[in-house]
Amino acid sequence: MLSKNPKVGFIGFGEVAYFFSLGLKAAGIKQIVAYDKALSDPTYSEIIRKRASDANVQLVPSLEELMKQSELVFSSVWGNLALQVTKEAAQFIKPDRIYADLNNSTPTVKEQGAEVINAKGAKFVDIAIFEPPSKERHKVFMCVSGDGAEQFKLVMSEYGMNMELMSGGAGKATTMKTLAKIYYLGAQALYLELAVSARKAGCDIKSLPPLLVKPTVKMPRED
Repeated sequence: MLSKNPKVGFIGFGEVAYFFSLGLKAAGIKQIVAYDKALSDPTYSEIIRKRASDANVQLVPSLEELMKQSELVFSSVWGNLALQVTKEAAQFIKPDRIYADLNNSTPTVKEQGAEVINAKGAKFVDIAIFEPPSKERHKVFMCVSGDGAEQFKLVMSEYGMNMELMSGGAGKATTMKTLAKIYYLGAQALYLELAVSARKAGCDIKSLPPLLVKPTVKMPRED
């Protein structure tokens, strides 16, 4: 079980981890640590150190150290590295921990990651965020699924995290995001076709009813 004020760790400290950390610290999370392989790269080390300083986050020297110090681990790396990082982290994870995958990867990768983490007795959360966190920070809308999602929501909602719990295992939240993206892109394509047709017909598209011109795109919900 997560404590009421869990010790948080971020694998990777790019923009998502940085903005989440700023928000979580302001919301009352006391301890956040981070590990990023890029810290050894002169091109990125200064940026990472500045972000950590701004967010009051402690940088640790190894993945093993991060896993030891963290109850709730967020993976925030490039999507193509997500499964590899999960396998590396699983070597050090304890059975009572939660591993939350923030990465922009496929549902299959999330499912495979959950299997790796569950095999160690820990719980997995598939997190799909629906907008950049630069404005809302950790309060950005997200869907969560997986065997650790319910506990994650119970604890982290108290810190303002805005999430919808999806029934089903890991991969479900990411699938919902994919469906929402398809819907949104389809709506854009439809509007473009409408605009082209209106222009050819010599009509002012702005005169059409607002709901037709600017359709409200909502999250697809489960039946």
